[in-house]
Amino acid sequence: MTGPDRPSGAKTLAIILLVMMAVLAGIAAIAIWAANGS
Repeated sequence: MTGPDRPSGAKTLAIILLVMMAVLAGIAAIAIWAANGS
């Protein structure tokens, strides 16, 4: 299954960026929650 033009690289990069942003948001939320808890 090969398409004439598949921006798989750009799509993969966008997915990686979204995952990294989600992970950073989670870490920030945990850090804020821990700071407020203690």
